[in-house]
Amino acid sequence: MNVFKKRILPVIAGLLTGWVVIFGLEAVNHLFYPPPTGLDYTDTEALTEFMETLPTLAFVLLLVSWMIGTFVAGIVGALLSQDAWKNSAIIIGVILALGSIINMTLVPHPTWLIIVASIAYVPCAYAGARFIANKNSK
Repeated sequence: MNVFKKRILPVIAGLLTGWVVIFGLEAVNHLFYPPPTGLDYTDTEALTEFMETLPTLAFVLLLVSWMIGTFVAGIVGALLSQDAWKNSAIIIGVILALGSIINMTLVPHPTWLIIVASIAYVPCAYAGARFIANKNSK
């Protein structure tokens, strides 16, 4: 039970929080760049056509959403596993990155976004965790 509380629960809580923040911010992005009415998200061709109409700013906002969510996920992970905050942050960042990479292979995204996002998840989760660790050490 102690391992679950100190190692697994912080990662799960961080991931869930990160996903909620990401989905919330993506919903805000959809207000600025709404998908066509009736878009079938299971139709890869239709989704690809929609993605190709989006301006670069839409993808920048998407990236910012992902990184804010990842930063918050790192904070939550660190709050719940104060002694192992580094491990929690790295695991959270890796899992979110893998999920994003899977998403970006299923739904075509610009190459620059794939590269930047793939590299940025772990540092953003780590930065969020470090932010809390520094506050707690004072």
